[in-house]
Amino acid sequence: DTHTGQNANETIHGASKKSSPVHGNWTITQPSQKAPPVDRMAYQTAIASLSKSGYSRTATQLLHRMRSKGFPPDIGCYEALLIGIAKEAGRNANRASESTMNTTANNDEDLTAKSKDETPLHKVALQILQDMEHDYENGNIGVKPTDQSYNSVFSACGKEGAWDEVTRVSRKQAILRSISDDDMTAKKG
Repeated sequence: DTHTGQNANETIHGASKKSSPVHGNWTITQPSQKAPPVDRMAYQTAIASLSKSGYSRTATQLLHRMRSKGFPPDIGCYEALLIGIAKEAGRNANRASESTMNTTANNDEDLTAKSKDETPLHKVALQILQDMEHDYENGNIGVKPTDQSYNSVFSACGKEGAWDEVTRVSRKQAILRSISDDDMTAKKG
């Protein structure tokens, strides 16, 4: 399975191989062809495909790799990832609820326990939002978080019961709404 995140090229090309041409995606490589160089569009396509397919943690790792390679994500890339995280948080919450209902009084096993090193998805979403806000505040007006960005983060937080975070983030949203893009551009200059 190419969704393990072991190798960026493998992940990028593997995600694209699983995409359907009917939905506007294409296969980047054929088995007999040499893979093209990985560029910003390849990263963004893979991140969107992974996010939509329920692999938002792998997509997040790929986002960090993309940034480290000097390819800044655009707002569409960020939003696809945040939507994927919110949906995955919802699926996880539903599974946890079903597992809890199926656990009997004689069974002490916690079926909802996560790996100790697995960061809750709402915290992953909060970090991505913070990166977006930081980039915007430093003059990259193309990644100003939108209502969709915030709603996805609110959804992930709510599904994991992090209501204090929703309150904190909504305050930050109100502050950024009051700042115009012209003010950000002037701040950069």
